[in-house]
Amino acid sequence: LGIDGQRVTLTESNLVTSAPLREATTRTYGGAHGVIAGRVPVTFSAAYAGRANRFNTASTSATWQGGTGTATESPNDTADASLVATLPVGRALVAGVAWHREHLEREGYALSNWRDRLSRTARNTGATGTGSMVSGFAQQELALGPVALYAGGRVDHWASSGSYFQTTAPATDITYPTRTRTSFSPKVSAVYRPLEPLTLRASVGRSFRAPTNLDMYSTTVIAASQSSTGFLTTEGDPNMKPETGTGYEAGAEWRITPRFRF
Repeated sequence: LGIDGQRVTLTESNLVTSAPLREATTRTYGGAHGVIAGRVPVTFSAAYAGRANRFNTASTSATWQGGTGTATESPNDTADASLVATLPVGRALVAGVAWHREHLEREGYALSNWRDRLSRTARNTGATGTGSMVSGFAQQELALGPVALYAGGRVDHWASSGSYFQTTAPATDITYPTRTRTSFSPKVSAVYRPLEPLTLRASVGRSFRAPTNLDMYSTTVIAASQSSTGFLTTEGDPNMKPETGTGYEAGAEWRITPRFRF
């Protein structure tokens, strides 16, 4: 094949995407809201999401009609719950707890026919991962003359464990120990209204993000004709650390007329 005066060699596998492909998500969620002691609003919420994911990949020697390949199945699920109360302290004190859990099961199979997911000949790879996060948070609203001040913080305790195996050379079977991390993320915000139509606001705070199970425990191998081995491998890092950051925000709103604002 000639492209812009350059010779390019393509195989039929270069024109094949990861298929057949199936993705499905089932979500269940609910909650309740009430008032305690006649003056403390309380909200509870919970959610669960189960995901099915599977796809086939053709090898570099495969053709459009058939040939060897691999099948990958990655069922995973997440669950969340939170309880939040608004207490009559100062202007308002919002406090709560939250829980998050995610689980991954991933397996890779060799196929005698990449078009048929039932033509499995061996189980080549597999990975499991479970992560959880327990959090507590609070935010106090205070009035300092024309300034509304919001001061809050969040404590996250993260834990993760997983495993990985590979039956093809080099054969591997690893169970990763549980890792934990506790992080405190404070935040302060201020809103100032020097004039009725003008609002100034600013905030600064810390943030925390834990790596996902896919980031740490999953390894994906796909055919790649430009690779010297014929395959491209994307490997998870079980030692990946959570990310933290500092964020700043500043803004203003000028309500010029009831219909126009800047």
